Amino acid sequence: MRVLVTGGEGFAARHARHAFAARGWETVSADVAGSPDIRMDLQDAGSVRAAVETARADAILHLGGIAFVPVAWEKPAFVFDVNAAGTMRLLEAVRAAAPATRVLCVTSAEIYGSSAAGGAPVKEDAPLVPDNLYGATKAAADTAALAYAKHFSLAVMTARPGNHIGPGQNPSFVTSAFASRVKAIAEGRETRLAVGNLEQPRDFTDARDVVEAYADILARGEPGTAYNIARGEQVTTGEILAILQEIAGTHAVPERDGRYWRPTDHHVLLDTARIRALGWAPRIPLRQSLEDLYASI
Repeated sequence: MRVLVTGGEGFAARHARHAFAARGWETVSADVAGSPDIRMDLQDAGSVRAAVETARADAILHLGGIAFVPVAWEKPAFVFDVNAAGTMRLLEAVRAAAPATRVLCVTSAEIYGSSAAGGAPVKEDAPLVPDNLYGATKAAADTAALAYAKHFSLAVMTARPGNHIGPGQNPSFVTSAFASRVKAIAEGRETRLAVGNLEQPRDFTDARDVVEAYADILARGEPGTAYNIARGEQVTTGEILAILQEIAGTHAVPERDGRYWRPTDHHVLLDTARIRALGWAPRIPLRQSLEDLYASI
């Protein structure tokens, strides 16, 4: 199978290309920056259409977009245009130029918001009530993708992953930021361990497991269907930091820094029965994910 990967120079995309190659699939990378096979700008409909036509792919993994939650508060119109309207541009290009192509639009568990946190694991038919603008952009993209599948009879699906981590992750994210700070202390480059709120509960899944789920959906997923992806176990960011310090052999006392502080929020646990029915299950233990992340810093 030949797969066009949008956002092909990003963190998850790099792991996806490796996973797809292991299955004997050919990948074509499309992105606005870096060194992709095809340059594609999600804000330019012509660019998106040209990428779809040039790739001649059997399937598309749509990872392109802005993935960092705070950016949506800083540049809301830009993030809406890239994440929501950009997905619409891709769907329009598929409808016009490649209607037989299987498409997986990756959105986010942020689309559910926190209203159901603390209750039963959330299924894919739960209401979408995002708490932040980033989640709103992804909810719009997800809703549009499933609407295109239904209205135009396209083989479009959505994936709703929770937090994922692993080697090569950008240090803007909490686990990789912690790993960078701990490594700096271990190597004597820093003495202070600055942290934000260590009580944040999160469900972290290794990116290498997440992209295997993407591959399973592209291969066997049902058009017009959404799939939650998560490990199914929550830990606090403080527990993550403690494991990283064990890995590094450091014993620095965390110091609260207002630059990194966010109020405690509670993310929903995701029901993953649907993706598991395709044969997927997380295989990489959390500690292994953190060891590999630390080694990659």
